[in-house]
Amino acid sequence: MKWLTTICSGRSRWSLGVRPSIFGKPAPLWRREAGKGRPLALRASPSCRPQVVAGILRRGEAILICQRRRGGAQGGQWEFPGGKLEPGEEERTALVRELREELGIEAEVGRLLARVRHRYAETGELELAFYEVAAFAGEPENRVFEAIAWVAAAEFGRYDFLAADRPLLELLRQC
Repeated sequence: MKWLTTICSGRSRWSLGVRPSIFGKPAPLWRREAGKGRPLALRASPSCRPQVVAGILRRGEAILICQRRRGGAQGGQWEFPGGKLEPGEEERTALVRELREELGIEAEVGRLLARVRHRYAETGELELAFYEVAAFAGEPENRVFEAIAWVAAAEFGRYDFLAADRPLLELLRQC
């Protein structure tokens, strides 16, 4: 009998063939067609690439940007507010949830501005969807960041943005 275990780490999804052992721990399956002594190959699957959403909030000519907490992953760098989708969650729903958690606002998500894939050496590949926030209720308050700031797009060059967010900067300067 064969069992297939799917492991979804923060970096990628792996499929690993395992079988139960008499000691209660899984033991690797061996490929019959691959010859003797070779384990079943691990295969990366793009379906578990982390999905991230970010919101572009505007106040006149200014756009809200957020600085990651120092000491964390990419600490001190700037980004647009948002976060990872939970399993089975729609992008727009995730963005509304993330903006509520991070900034204490109720957002109305507008159009999709851009979709970017980026690979970080530390965490692997992720896919980001940037949405315009058409409207929001409440005053954004810093609940999880080192700092937040309303900045004109022309001033983005003064800030050290996450690499995954950089492709959007030029687009926002043109809008």
